[in-house]
Amino acid sequence: MAALRPIVRILSASLVAGCEAGATLAGLGQPTLVGSISGSSVTGLMVGVLQDIPFPEDLPKAAVVPVAADGSFRYAIPAGASSLTAFAFRDANGNGRYDAGEPNSYAGCTACSYLQVVRVGDSWTVQAVGSGSTVAQGLASAKMTFTG
Repeated sequence: MAALRPIVRILSASLVAGCEAGATLAGLGQPTLVGSISGSSVTGLMVGVLQDIPFPEDLPKAAVVPVAADGSFRYAIPAGASSLTAFAFRDANGNGRYDAGEPNSYAGCTACSYLQVVRVGDSWTVQAVGSGSTVAQGLASAKMTFTG
């Protein structure tokens, strides 16, 4: 039993390090993008998620994630995904999906940001892109802005 203690300590340290860095724990469950939106009222906001880096005309194909009253959201990254783009939008007509012309943080908003999430080995990098800058973030604490 004493021989197992060093192995248990190593596994525990690895799990804690992975959680603190917001990294995927390979083989231990599906990675989840956890984030929040700031910058304007979150009423009527949704998050659209597309695999890879989309063109603006691809936005209506996005998977839609609800946004909580405090601006937070969660998205379980599909198995096999290697990159995705998450953007905020105001569901102006209330149909639960993005429609062309609805205000969004991906295209046509100069004071907004969206998220680019890329798999690197067994972990993920997250960057908030927009407003003339790119900011590195974590999978468990991603933030984007929306002013529309």
